[in-house]
Amino acid sequence: MKLEAVYISIKFMLVSVLSACLVLVSMGGINAVEVSSVQNSITVEAATSSNPYLAPSKNCQVTSSQIKSRAAAITKGSKSTQQKAVKIFNWVRDNTRYTYYINTRYGAVNTLNKRAGNCVDHAHLMVALSRAAGIPAKYVYATVRFNNGKVSGHVWAELYVNGKWVKADATSNVNSFGTIRSWKNGSVKGTFASMPF
Repeated sequence: MKLEAVYISIKFMLVSVLSACLVLVSMGGINAVEVSSVQNSITVEAATSSNPYLAPSKNCQVTSSQIKSRAAAITKGSKSTQQKAVKIFNWVRDNTRYTYYINTRYGAVNTLNKRAGNCVDHAHLMVALSRAAGIPAKYVYATVRFNNGKVSGHVWAELYVNGKWVKADATSNVNSFGTIRSWKNGSVKGTFASMPF
């Protein structure tokens, strides 16, 4: 009976790991998957460097020790990608003050250190923390009408969770993960793995 339970448990783990790999393959994030059995354990090695939605860039310093340690601290104890994403979103929204200026000024690391930034730098921090936690993330640039009536260019992050891209605009405390309340009527100008400004 014990052997049968162990077999079912290993089979379930293998199916779960391979399902996750198939999601990454469908997103173009895995070049090769190697499954091997070593000393009664199963390991899966995936080359995700080709996935631009997990990669670092000039202002999205995913490999920075500060970004990696903050992402690990924020997501500690999370049991799902959804939980990680919500924790990262809430942390950026609740710990980073919005300040107005045009384009990028700080990038992810300096926005983390200053705890302040415009929409672009908020997005850099959100994308970097998410990618450091293994969550594919991208930037969206649009013209939006804010609740105060102002029409302006705006940038936010989207995170790939449970097979779909979810809006993550942490520039306002009225927004939550997947729900935007600070603006409406966005006209998307482009989506990017790395921001050109």
